[in-house]
Amino acid sequence: MPSKCKNNPRRSAHTREQFGQKAKFRPVPPVILCRAWLPDGNLLGVAQNNDRFVVATFTAAEKPVGTPIVFSGGGGRSAARRYASRLLGRKVEAF
Repeated sequence: MPSKCKNNPRRSAHTREQFGQKAKFRPVPPVILCRAWLPDGNLLGVAQNNDRFVVATFTAAEKPVGTPIVFSGGGGRSAARRYASRLLGRKVEAF
């Protein structure tokens, strides 16, 4: 005898992907995109985590100097590149 739930969408909807459901989100581990020495002897680091770009400065012993600057959204990558270029005093290549 056939199952009554097999073709009933109200009873089997919880097992199927629906158009309105969100895609499964998998966090990406942070990736260091750029490490460069500043003219004053500090270290500049640019990291990416999902769609956020973080620019931070460190001492030579890799202790954080201040709070990191976070860039997110559509122009986050280019804004982080411009900020890093301004701190370094030279153009930063695309990362």
